[in-house]
Amino acid sequence: MSLDLGGLQAAVAAHGAVARVVVAGIRGSAPREPGAAMLVWAGGQSGTIGGGALEWQAAAEARALVGQGGTAVARVPLGPARGQCCGGAVTLVTEVWDAARLAAIDPAAALCARPVAPGAPAETPLAVARALATARATGVAGATRLVDGWLVEPLARPARTLWVWG
Repeated sequence: MSLDLGGLQAAVAAHGAVARVVVAGIRGSAPREPGAAMLVWAGGQSGTIGGGALEWQAAAEARALVGQGGTAVARVPLGPARGQCCGGAVTLVTEVWDAARLAAIDPAAALCARPVAPGAPAETPLAVARALATARATGVAGATRLVDGWLVEPLARPARTLWVWG
């Protein structure tokens, strides 16, 4: 999964500020893979991070964050904390996006990296800089991951236009 810049831009244009909740990591059994994401705004949401109590609570927390702005990182055990049968744990990153923040993303880049965790270094960590350099050199961005408080994820590229008639 990757950051769908076009979808995020359309949601911001339609709803103003929106929160994007992304699965940044998993341990054990989880309902979705790293990179799965949903967009949340005051009156609705799109996408899914796996449904159930995890998604319901993440959406509620994202709606509260839309009013405040900023980012949040939460490590959530699924069994006891959310009453889900998966039994694993997920790391969720919630970011509030608006037009100004979207303008800072380079749509031509293969990889998007930004600090999201409280206390994350403002300067790009070495592991993130290496991932960015590899993506530029090879065109291969890798998977979504949280590295030293920075969210590193590939940008979605439309692979093919699909027309359906009938």
